[in-house]
Amino acid sequence: IRNRYRDLVIDDIAANTDTDLRGRIVVEETFSVDDFADRYNSYAGSALGLAHTLTQTSLLRPPHVSDAVDG
Repeated sequence: IRNRYRDLVIDDIAANTDTDLRGRIVVEETFSVDDFADRYNSYAGSALGLAHTLTQTSLLRPPHVSDAVDG
């Protein structure tokens, strides 16, 4: 599925910019939500954690605890 999505993105870039990148790619790395979660130990691959809404800011923000970690 990763390669199919990669191809869709490259096709979309070509369709919207009239530039085909396929012959120009020198180095390539695909990086998925699962890769992000594994590499950075982030819950569900979230880069930002909680949303920046009124109920999740300052004193209203939930504490930094995890059921997966004792203490």
